Amino acid sequence: MADAKLEAIFRNQMAAYADCDVDRLLDSFTSDCILRDMADPEHPYIGKEAVRAFLEGYFATLRDVVVEVTSVAVADGVVIGELEVAAHYVGTPFSEDNYRPVQLRYCIAEDIRDGYVANERFYWDSQHLAQQLRYPATTATGTGPMIS
Repeated sequence: MADAKLEAIFRNQMAAYADCDVDRLLDSFTSDCILRDMADPEHPYIGKEAVRAFLEGYFATLRDVVVEVTSVAVADGVVIGELEVAAHYVGTPFSEDNYRPVQLRYCIAEDIRDGYVANERFYWDSQHLAQQLRYPATTATGTGPMIS
């Protein structure tokens, strides 16, 4: 498959990520796909149903997601992309009204088979997220600390 088509698959996937669109993301994977969070590589998500469960849980914690693809490289059926993500974290103990703005950086490696992602590994600094979640929360207006 041409490099431009492989890059388009990746960029379409990242647009679905920004929209928190689980179905569109799943459409980009093979039925026997493997998704591996490299912060916990011993527990991969195997198959679309496992990937769906992961994505639904992940997106349940985020709102107002903005994804910037900062670089993409393609060779021999593999796509490597770097992302910067900004979002409002609403997972416990935060909420829609008392969210936490977060910045995440990912490096994603994907093996493409017949136009679909067969194997995805994503690398990120989970400690960086943990540090961001320790600061005072922001109100829904974004104007100050959470009031308890």
